[in-house]
Amino acid sequence: MSVLVICLMGYNGFAQNFPERQMLRKFKADTLALDEINQDGAFKLRGKRSGKWGLYQWLYRGLMTRELIPMKYDSLDFIGFNAPFTRVYQEGKHGVYLSGWSYEDARESVPCIYDDSQIVRKDNQTCLAVQKNGQWLWINWETGQEFLGQTASDPDHLTDCPKIN
Repeated sequence: MSVLVICLMGYNGFAQNFPERQMLRKFKADTLALDEINQDGAFKLRGKRSGKWGLYQWLYRGLMTRELIPMKYDSLDFIGFNAPFTRVYQEGKHGVYLSGWSYEDARESVPCIYDDSQIVRKDNQTCLAVQKNGQWLWINWETGQEFLGQTASDPDHLTDCPKIN
């Protein structure tokens, strides 16, 4: 219980000190969302003019930030704790952006061309299933290469998650 209390107190301190109005002005954004789960200074912003989202990390000093994902997506997920990637969305399609915490060359590794996606954790590894033309298949989230040896009408029917790295 005491660990939980410490975490909550840490988040409250972060949230109270976060310069939300100044960040909105700095990035010419109209909406900001803090990552309340990881409490790592990450926040999403939506550009006023473009309506596109990006992901940034506050470095806890003034307005110093680090861009994690550029402001060019219709929507995006926060990067999970120790996750190697997150999903990004464009025109209703799913793609993948590598985590800047895991990769020096963080980038969009899977283009936003898939109808749906599901992150699967099996045997201590992270796998990504994507839906294309009504069929599910595994994809290498690091390179975007499709594994065509196995398809299914339901992602739960995919087996043998391919090893990445």
